[in-house]
Amino acid sequence: ISTSGAPSEAGAAGRALGVDAVRGYDVRRATHDAALDLSSGTFTLSLWVYFAAASRAQGIVEQRDVSSGWSLALSRSTAIEFYFGGAPLAAPVAFAVAVWHHIPVRATRGAATILVDGVVRASGALPLGGPAATSALAFGRNLAMDGWWMTGRIDEVLVVNRALTDAEI
Repeated sequence: ISTSGAPSEAGAAGRALGVDAVRGYDVRRATHDAALDLSSGTFTLSLWVYFAAASRAQGIVEQRDVSSGWSLALSRSTAIEFYFGGAPLAAPVAFAVAVWHHIPVRATRGAATILVDGVVRASGALPLGGPAATSALAFGRNLAMDGWWMTGRIDEVLVVNRALTDAEI
């Protein structure tokens, strides 16, 4: 994934993508790749996130068009929400700020699990044959929810079209 021109800051491992809601323009997009199509319903999304503030809703990463795709966001500062075809899966958790958190989402043909720092926080159903988005990945904002800009850092983003094992995550 190329995020040319993006600010680089200290990361969970090496350097991380810095996003800043104050500047209001830090949506980072990577060129679309068909290998990122998660519509089969079997995939893993894994990343490290560092919230500089966690008192409001913030978009983390997404690939969505107007009516299809997926997104991962901090919702109202009390839950990580994964949207897949409009069906949200919420993982209630209180986030400490200025600390790195590991957030994997693993799905296998309609069943998904959200982990936060190695602990299962939510499990539930996702629609089979989910949405295919042709847009690029966007980092640090939820494009469908204006104002959900992230303040913090994103590192070690992994999107694969298979369910990784615990050991692989």
